Amino acid sequence: MKNFITWSLATSFLLFWNYTTGQTDSIYTEFRNIELDTSVRYGKLDNGLTYYLLKNDSPPNMIRFELIVKAGHINEGKDQLEYAHLLEHLLASSTRQYPDVRGYLKKIGGYSNASISDRYSRYFVEIPSTNKAAIEAGLGLLYDKANPGNVWSKEKIDIERQAIEGEGRTLSPNQRWRSNTTITQVLENRGYPVLNQDKNLANLKNFKPNALKRFYHDWYRPDLEAVMIVGDIKLDSLEYKIREQFSSLSLNDDQQDKKIISPKDFHIELTGENRFSTIIDSAANSLNLEIVQLTRNMDREPKNAKELSSTFIQQLFRLMVASKASIFRNQYDPPFEYLNSNYGKIFLPDSQLEATSMSLTLESNALADQKKSFLRAIKAWKQLQFGLEKEDLVQAKVKLEASLQDDTQSSELSQQFINHFIYGKAMLIAPNQKNIISEILQNIQLRDVLDYAERNWNLSKNTNFVFFKPPGVNEPSPDMIKSWLKEIDTIPHEPLPKMATISSLAATLKNAKNEKLQVEKWETNEIGVTTIDLAKGIKIIMKPTKPQNDIFQNRISLRAFRPIELPLDKPLDYLAAVHAPQVIQNMGAGSYDKFEITRFEREKNISINFSNTYENQLIDGNFTLDELPEFFGLFYLYLTKPRDSQKGFDDWKDKKKMELKGHSIRGSKSFLHDKIYASWYPQVPVLELSDLDKLSKKHYIDSWETYFEGIENYTFILTGDFDTDILKEKLLYILSKFPIDNDRLKNEFFKLEFPFEKMHKRLECKNIDQVYTNIYFPVKVPTEIKTKIELELLSQALHERIYERLRNGSYSPRATGEWVDFKNGIYAFRIEFDSALGNERFMKNEALDVFRKLKNNGVDMEWLNTTISNKVQSYERKLNSFGYLDFWQDYLHFKLENGIDPIPGILNYGTLMEYFIEMKDIKKAAHKYMQENHIQVFQTYPEKHKT
Repeated sequence: MKNFITWSLATSFLLFWNYTTGQTDSIYTEFRNIELDTSVRYGKLDNGLTYYLLKNDSPPNMIRFELIVKAGHINEGKDQLEYAHLLEHLLASSTRQYPDVRGYLKKIGGYSNASISDRYSRYFVEIPSTNKAAIEAGLGLLYDKANPGNVWSKEKIDIERQAIEGEGRTLSPNQRWRSNTTITQVLENRGYPVLNQDKNLANLKNFKPNALKRFYHDWYRPDLEAVMIVGDIKLDSLEYKIREQFSSLSLNDDQQDKKIISPKDFHIELTGENRFSTIIDSAANSLNLEIVQLTRNMDREPKNAKELSSTFIQQLFRLMVASKASIFRNQYDPPFEYLNSNYGKIFLPDSQLEATSMSLTLESNALADQKKSFLRAIKAWKQLQFGLEKEDLVQAKVKLEASLQDDTQSSELSQQFINHFIYGKAMLIAPNQKNIISEILQNIQLRDVLDYAERNWNLSKNTNFVFFKPPGVNEPSPDMIKSWLKEIDTIPHEPLPKMATISSLAATLKNAKNEKLQVEKWETNEIGVTTIDLAKGIKIIMKPTKPQNDIFQNRISLRAFRPIELPLDKPLDYLAAVHAPQVIQNMGAGSYDKFEITRFEREKNISINFSNTYENQLIDGNFTLDELPEFFGLFYLYLTKPRDSQKGFDDWKDKKKMELKGHSIRGSKSFLHDKIYASWYPQVPVLELSDLDKLSKKHYIDSWETYFEGIENYTFILTGDFDTDILKEKLLYILSKFPIDNDRLKNEFFKLEFPFEKMHKRLECKNIDQVYTNIYFPVKVPTEIKTKIELELLSQALHERIYERLRNGSYSPRATGEWVDFKNGIYAFRIEFDSALGNERFMKNEALDVFRKLKNNGVDMEWLNTTISNKVQSYERKLNSFGYLDFWQDYLHFKLENGIDPIPGILNYGTLMEYFIEMKDIKKAAHKYMQENHIQVFQTYPEKHKT
């Protein structure tokens, strides 16, 4: 029978119970540690090695093998700085029995990776369980990594040293420096070793082989190691194999004498005092203040229900603050640049601290203006602290419970094992254990969260104020900051402003009047693609596929494109038209600003984005069938009623200025590719700082209305989880409501011609600290399917060889192949890599040597057979389902844009790849198409750097 124990909320004495088949098997009191579930096969060998085994079918037919070693940065001696990282690189790529780990796994359809943290090193391998060698391969790899008997050549060590140096370089060096400096200021003199990247890399350059051997010998030992295997496994036989194989690992006498570092060592001290520091930033153009408020992270090692309750209260508070902070972020002039309520887990080491960071700019050098900006930001902080409501808690509980209950993937379960092994954190993986989550969350009240906030989210203690200032700018003193904080405490707290909401936009189409679009042609072909040709040059292409998982059920993706029609002969008009989509989306549509629209999209689970390439106007969207009217209502509103907002325009203009000055945070290398395209097509105007002052808001709005308002000539590609007949009827009805510009139907569209010639360009970019090299090898080739397959295989071979060779000097070198001018049959192999200043010439020569050797030697039979097999399997998976990647959308877009029948490629690709590609074909293609006659080299240097 069920056992119930009542408790008092005031004293928080809770009892939690598990349900299995309706009966209580055990009772979880608040102080009783939560034991491992019986579904987990857990044990320790006589030599101290720990193992965790769990049968799991998500993802199906896969096995995940992990080796965790309690050896990270905090284990490094003074002469071993960065050697834990180096050892992780070496073991990830090569061991005694597996000299080419990635190459071996590729042959059996597997994948591997590794990572390093302060406390531990992590190695994982994923192998399909359908492969008979899976268990032996996975265990063999883990055993080899766990055994400190591996030896590497000087050349191999040098390659991985250079790769780590490459990791240290970044697209935004100033932002990286500021981030690292803030972390240093936060952690200094708190009893924890602070990672100094420059010092560590200097030690890595001055490599000491014996220091690496000593680290390897001291810390890679069975009593500090754990084997974790999750997936499609047989527990009994696998446990037997582990005991048989890993028991041979020995613990030496000198290892036993080595002091083991426990999770309680290097405890970060929080004294309650605030800290103030000032850093000179020569790249800054204003005074910036980083505020980091610290508290203990309750989620590091909870072991029982009482500790889990404290953990959940902390997590709920952080979720509520993150949600509420959007009220302030969603302004054109927010009181702070950003607020991160999860800063501690993301940026601070060892999971000891939770923290909130706030960044704000104090524009003026006048103290009164600085005070005004500071008080405005802290007022917002206080509003967040005291403005949390019951509805916020309800939403946070739903979000937190979903994230905790949905830990079903093998990778997520492995992470739970790691936390248990490293910190002793309780694992909740079985359904009866997960009832504890619901019980605890149900009993957390708003008062609990507010009490936590009052105790732990207080700027008067454990808060760091770090100023970054340009030379010659004065910052307020610590005493001044303290007095301002006291002043804000005397000001009554204002309630949080309410966010405006959009209930629906479906009605925007109801009153729209337009002539019904006539269907000129309608057919479904043998690959399941439905094509509907409408009047006015409009096409609808539909291809339904099944979703990869529940997340994508009923999701529909839209890609619309049409040839671009912009005035190249009028530079300012061209620039206004190119950037009009960005400006309009930053201003909003109808009476709604961009923040109201963003919230509406989030609530309706839809998205829409307008953009341009050099040759196309693009519209990308995502929605469900139920929300289709809302999606097209928003689409229609953008086309017909772009919002005229001075604040939105000024905000876009300020951000664009920061970008052009090199001060924005770069999330990709697109800024480098933009410079390459400008070299290819010098006739195309490029936006400069001076142009921003010449172009008014009216320029952009007029361009939008001229070039974007109608839907004529658009091809709409819809892919995802839908019924074609139902979707077709809805689309025909809705698109008939949209405006058509009949004059544009008669226009001719320009086409850029790729410069098929040798080029060597030195490019420059602001705020970079390395050289980025892109080498193109354009060549004219036939465009039939077999040639495309040969080029695809050669591109793959080139990438693998470039990655292996250029890792000695680059973090992530890569090679690809792309059609730079399909209509003229011009394909280009491309090699891309970063390098340290001064090393770019050597790296370029290495890349050319790889290219030439592949051209002359081709590939071997084993590589060809393995690669073909993997590509055929991957292709079949892509054809039959969609998820985060959508094969059909990209495939149909490319084919239709270039006027190619999509049917032969689908029907013939697999057959040609598997049965009609031979060694002689690849060798012949390499000799024929890997040409340097029109080689193009682009090297991007820091601005004004002298080579």
